Amino acid sequence: FSIEANAVVNASGPWLDGILGLIQPTPETSTGHYTKAINLVSRCLFRDCAVGILGPNGYSDPDRVMPNSGHFLFFAPWRNRSLMGTRYSPYEGTAEAFEITESDVQIFLDEINLVHPSAKLTIQDVTFVHGGLLPNRKSCAGSATVELAKKWEILDHRDSGIEGFLSVRGAKYTTARLVAEKVLDKVLEAKEHKPAEALTSLTSIHGGEIDDFESFVHAESGKAPCGLGKSTVRRLIYNYGSAYAEVLRYLEMGGERDTGIDDARV
Repeated sequence: FSIEANAVVNASGPWLDGILGLIQPTPETSTGHYTKAINLVSRCLFRDCAVGILGPNGYSDPDRVMPNSGHFLFFAPWRNRSLMGTRYSPYEGTAEAFEITESDVQIFLDEINLVHPSAKLTIQDVTFVHGGLLPNRKSCAGSATVELAKKWEILDHRDSGIEGFLSVRGAKYTTARLVAEKVLDKVLEAKEHKPAEALTSLTSIHGGEIDDFESFVHAESGKAPCGLGKSTVRRLIYNYGSAYAEVLRYLEMGGERDTGIDDARV
């Protein structure tokens, strides 16, 4: 289908090269290779602190502070569980074919148990898996080496004769807002408009209007909204912040007042 716009931004993650391929037979920005990244959530291993443990080799990071070190695995406490990561491995398939298999999880667990033997983690301990594809550096294309392209890129395709078309590669959760601001600045500059101040740098995210989190949780839990227990209200606030009451409306609309809802179901 046709798109009629002053500017188009290709922010399609691992589908980026495929989108470019619709326009250019051989995209000049292509790396052609991605890295599979996995994090796990399991029973709690370290309750009160985050820990980094030197893991197996197989990941190259020329920017690391300690040149002789390997790859660190992190263990972070998260909602009475442990969030662990990150395992990187080369990926040669398409974005559509991406999946995390039980074998992937087991290999990661074996690595964790190797560097932290007392963990003794099994598949049954895993309650959630995060997985995604990250771009490798161009120097790694065609090799089995994992070397992440850690710096995000904004690619202007005017040099290829495509006016008003930008591609964004390598944005993460932690950089996405800033990258979006820079992309919009480039769009405006191309149209000879002066970029305006980005209000998103000063605006709380939806549900983030909380000055003192613990005081807010204590006050809201005491209200026992919809007959819910304190632990359930706390879990809702952790997920939705000050906007958690918007979720409760669905209980009220259904006429449901259930004091037995547990955290897992929420």
